[in-house]
Amino acid sequence: MLLQSLREQVVEAGLEANRQGIVHGTAGNFSIRDVASGLIAISPTGMPYGSMTAADVVIVDTDCRIHDGHRKPSSETPMHTMIMRAHPEIGPSFTPTRIIRRLSARFAPTCRQS
Repeated sequence: MLLQSLREQVVEAGLEANRQGIVHGTAGNFSIRDVASGLIAISPTGMPYGSMTAADVVIVDTDCRIHDGHRKPSSETPMHTMIMRAHPEIGPSFTPTRIIRRLSARFAPTCRQS
């Protein structure tokens, strides 16, 4: 499977965000770029993280073309790829789980649903 490790990181970021109460149901999308290839692993649209596996994560390029995956990528793929094009430094050193933990510590109390 293409970019298996990055796909697993996307799933883990979604699960962590769900555990932290930052996302609910199918809300929230996560992506991470492989610096070597420039390809991006992104969560699929409309799928709860609790049932998602690495095989469900879609691989796209910065022009939103699908390179691997059997699901439809997030509807927010154009936004993710725009950010990746504008900020080439974003890659594996900024793993989604680390970002979620940092955001959770800073913003979770203000954005959790009652």
